Order: sequence, then structure tokens, then C-alpha cells
Amino acid sequence: MATVMDGPVVIVGGGVAGLVSAQLLQEAGAKVVVIERNDQVGGLARSMRYDGFSFDVGPHRFHTENPNVKAYLDRVLKGDATLFPRLSEVYFQGSYYRWPLHPKNLLQLPLPLALRSGVDLAINGFKEYELDTFEQYVLKQYGPTLYEHFFRGYSEKFLGIHPRETHPDWAKVGINRAIIDDKLQMQNLAQLAKSTLTQFNKVEIPFMYPTEGMQQAWQKVSAIIRAKGGRILTGTKARLEGKNGKIEHVWAGEERITPSMVIWTAPITLAMKQLNLEIPDLPYLGLLLYNVCVESDVPRKYQWCYYGEDDLIFNRISIPKFFSPATVPNAKAAGCVWS
Repeated sequence: MATVMDGPVVIVGGGVAGLVSAQLLQEAGAKVVVIERNDQVGGLARSMRYDGFSFDVGPHRFHTENPNVKAYLDRVLKGDATLFPRLSEVYFQGSYYRWPLHPKNLLQLPLPLALRSGVDLAINGFKEYELDTFEQYVLKQYGPTLYEHFFRGYSEKFLGIHPRETHPDWAKVGINRAIIDDKLQMQNLAQLAKSTLTQFNKVEIPFMYPTEGMQQAWQKVSAIIRAKGGRILTGTKARLEGKNGKIEHVWAGEERITPSMVIWTAPITLAMKQLNLEIPDLPYLGLLLYNVCVESDVPRKYQWCYYGEDDLIFNRISIPKFFSPATVPNAKAAGCVWS
């Protein structure tokens, strides 16, 4: 029976999934070849650098509450990282609020909104939710008032579809990724009181970020792979060759490789097309980023902020210097605007 040890494992796509898969397989004894069509690795987590500023393709950070993730990052980064607490905000009706919403933040809301939110939480425990959509999941977590004012507009603006047409995983991943501590709940008044007491004066788990930007991490991973005999082919397109849905060869530019296994992290529609299989109709979202170098300091001290207002053409802004000061020169500032 063929195994990954019988030949090179070909990984198509040099993003986070491709590079980490290649390194871990290599540590297990496999030979690896990574094929990346761009001139640099990193994928959607790569960085761009100009005029001394480092911009990621959108903001990224490492969640180190998972001990396996932390151990891997410590092994790869070897101390070339910063640790920082979350500084996220949401813009609502001309004011900025801490994000994610903590129980104590309810007191910072306009009084009518705070009262309606309190009423929601008072009766929320008696309601039943299907939890099969983004809308239902958030309604159970926060009630209709906070859902309507803080969640619905941003989600619909960002995804272009109504929250009741969105899978609940969009909320689960987004909320859990933001909150980190799953004990922080606001589903009803009893849960609100419990969360408030358990979170009082609690220090949040810090995030980890490469000192010079995300590209630093992928450069280090690439160096490890190459030092152990692995190949990383950048600026090279991959093409699958096979029949009956089975991959027999992978072309890396003009080079033909017979793999023991293929890990495909590029668009699945491209793989289906190359293998002459039925191409699924999968919609996707384009991402437009504006990277702005700023001569003066910025007025808000957030790493990123969500903007759900309909009259604003952008969705969020991130400030690289609050991930790591080394991403900007001479104590200047910069902003990455998502649209």
C-alpha cells in the first residue's frame, strides 16, 4: 500500500496551510515540494513592505491559548514575536465601543439601547432558537437589540447576504475567535451576572505576532523546510494530470512530478477543471485593501475596528503599529482599510 513516504508529497499553495503542512510532514520523514504561483509565500497571510512600512494582507494574529499552536510558534519564531492584548473596537452611531461587547460594556450604551438590551436578556432565557443560521445563533447569544444594532448590519455589509441565509459557523468562529474565553456569555440575565463576576479584573490571554510582520513567520518556516531538503517553488503555476478523478502527475511549470500524495490549498474549482471534473458553483468574495502610510499618529488606539454603517464604503480598519511597532518606521503610523 502506497504511503506518503514512497515519493514526494506535493503541496499546491504556499499559504499558511500549505507551508505548515509541508513542515510537519517533513518532520515526520516525508519529502515535500511546495508549489506557489506568487513570487512570495504566505498566501492570504503574506505581507507587503514598502517605504519602511509592513502591511499584512488584512490583519492577522496568532491565538496562543491552544498549547499546540503556542509550542509550534515558539519553535518557529524563536522569540521573534510580540505579545499583546486585544484592542478591538466597533463604530456605532458616531461612537466607538470596545469589541467584543463585554457584559460591563452594556452600561456604556445609550440609555434606551441599554434598557432594551436588558429587557432582551431578561426574556431571552425563555425563548427557543433553532441555531441553524447566523441570525439565530447571535439572537440567542445577545438578544434582538444588540443583534440588530451591532451584528446584522456589519455581517450583511461584509458578506452581501442576509444573516438568516448565513451558516451559524460564521457567528461561532467569529465570536469565539474574538472572545477567546467561552465563559464570557450574555445569553440571559443569569448568564450575564455570572460572566460579569467571573470576568471582573481578569487579564485576557495575549495574542502573538511576528515582530516584523506576518511574512517573517513564513520566511522562517520556508527556511526550515529548505534546510531539511524540501523544495519551495515560487512564481510557478501547478497543473494536475490524471484520469478518472485520480491524480497521476503534477506539473510545476515545465517540471513533471509523480507524487505520493497531493495537498491542494489553491481554489478547488481550479483542481476540478484541470482534472476534467464537474466544477461546483461556489461563490466567493473579493477583498480590496488600501494601505495608507501616515506621517502623524492615529487618534484611536485599536488594532482594528469594525464599521457597519451603510454610508461608509469600508468594512474595517487595522493599525499595524499596535500589533508590533517594528512594522512602521520612526514611530509613524499606518492603516489598512478593508472594502
